[in-house]
Amino acid sequence: MMLPQSMSGQTVGILGLGLSGMAAARALAGVGVHLWLHDDSWSETGAPAEIDVPTAAQIAAWQDWPWASLDAMVISPGIPHHLPAPHGAAARAAEAGIPVISEVEIALRARPSARLIVITGTNGKSTTTALLGHCLANAGIQVAVGGNIGDAACNLDDPGPDGVIVLEMSSYQLETTPSLTPDIAVLLNITPDHLDRHGGLDGYVAAKARA
Repeated sequence: MMLPQSMSGQTVGILGLGLSGMAAARALAGVGVHLWLHDDSWSETGAPAEIDVPTAAQIAAWQDWPWASLDAMVISPGIPHHLPAPHGAAARAAEAGIPVISEVEIALRARPSARLIVITGTNGKSTTTALLGHCLANAGIQVAVGGNIGDAACNLDDPGPDGVIVLEMSSYQLETTPSLTPDIAVLLNITPDHLDRHGGLDGYVAAKARA
């Protein structure tokens, strides 16, 4: 697991608690972050029984979060933070000047020592990411593969300075991962997609260019 020690003691809200949101919650709980959790699909009584919520986390409607003390808000990639219309929590974060970041950003703040390869593009991301991971492993290199494929970035173990992390990243993840500085970035292709989320093709291209 990627543990972002630099965030210890901070207060963070997590919006959306699927695979990536829960991975971020576990990583942040592991370094003593004060967590506030909300998922639009959960009832007010809490998380479904099958969800393993960190013990110290607070489950509350996003309107009831301590906005004055939040240091960041982690948003799941499927939830709009800007276009076509921001989720209410994302709009509130923007008004308060609170950074809206991805689960991948949490993993990168753990400062893994392995080299980082990012794969993005409209089509072929998952195949290329899986194939590259397979090739590296067969070459005897310690490799961790995840991101938008398989395991969330926070759930990966750092392969070490001689290893490689290969992440598939969507345009949604790229635009909320400000610390991203990969050793190698692969942009496979760009064709019109998700244009409502990016305000048109130029916005989509700009998001991909963040790799």
